[in-house]
Amino acid sequence: DQTVALTGPHDHSVLKPTQGIHLITRPLVSTHALLISAASDNRVLFVIPHGDYSIVGTTDTPYSGSPDSVTATAPDIQYLMNEVERVFDLKLTRSDIYATFAGLRPLANSVQDTPAAISRDHELIRHSESFFSIIGGKYTTFRSMSEDAAKAIMKRLSLPFLNSTRTLPLGPGPFLNHEDRLTRLSESVRHSIANEFACHISDYLRRRTDAFFRKGNGLEIVDEVAAIFAEVLQWTPEQTAAETEAYRNQVATMHAEINLVLP
Repeated sequence: DQTVALTGPHDHSVLKPTQGIHLITRPLVSTHALLISAASDNRVLFVIPHGDYSIVGTTDTPYSGSPDSVTATAPDIQYLMNEVERVFDLKLTRSDIYATFAGLRPLANSVQDTPAAISRDHELIRHSESFFSIIGGKYTTFRSMSEDAAKAIMKRLSLPFLNSTRTLPLGPGPFLNHEDRLTRLSESVRHSIANEFACHISDYLRRRTDAFFRKGNGLEIVDEVAAIFAEVLQWTPEQTAAETEAYRNQVATMHAEINLVLP
């Protein structure tokens, strides 16, 4: 909606976003995902095994603030913790929660009052001759969404749609535990910069890999990653220091919310 507003006045908001958060915890399940019916509101929650940690989520809270301010809040963290503790009959400690993350669902504006009732289907909107938006959808439909958007744009440009990423394998992740760790880390960072548009340290540690979400949050390699970025992108020492500090601040901000629940 903020981007659409830059093009001129519009009659109504396109989106009705809701916020969802996840917890990253010590392993709670090993081979199978667990579906939970929340006792407090009957929402469906999941506990999903992922390597050496588990992913717990998600919440569904109406959101009207700035997209730049989205963060996992203490009440939402507490909500997920309560359900996990109830189902697993345990008490989570501060060391059990490695990280959190939050995002906004770009749901289509709807007359539905309950967030869960709003459709998750995606919709392609053509605002003008050369301005498109794609809204709705979710992680599991991102490829069909991108294909629909690409086809619409190629048609607008009178160009053929030649291929699809439908069967393209996802790229390899980092090899942080490999015996030749520094070499493989360097290869992974350089690949992200050259082929995946990584411009900031957080692009790599938080968005191209899961280092941010593991125990330690990537702080154990942030200086090494910063040095590689600095070399490839020719950062000044001041830029390198600012980028490193920005990443450390992201980690600290996340932990500040967790600490409100588990001091």
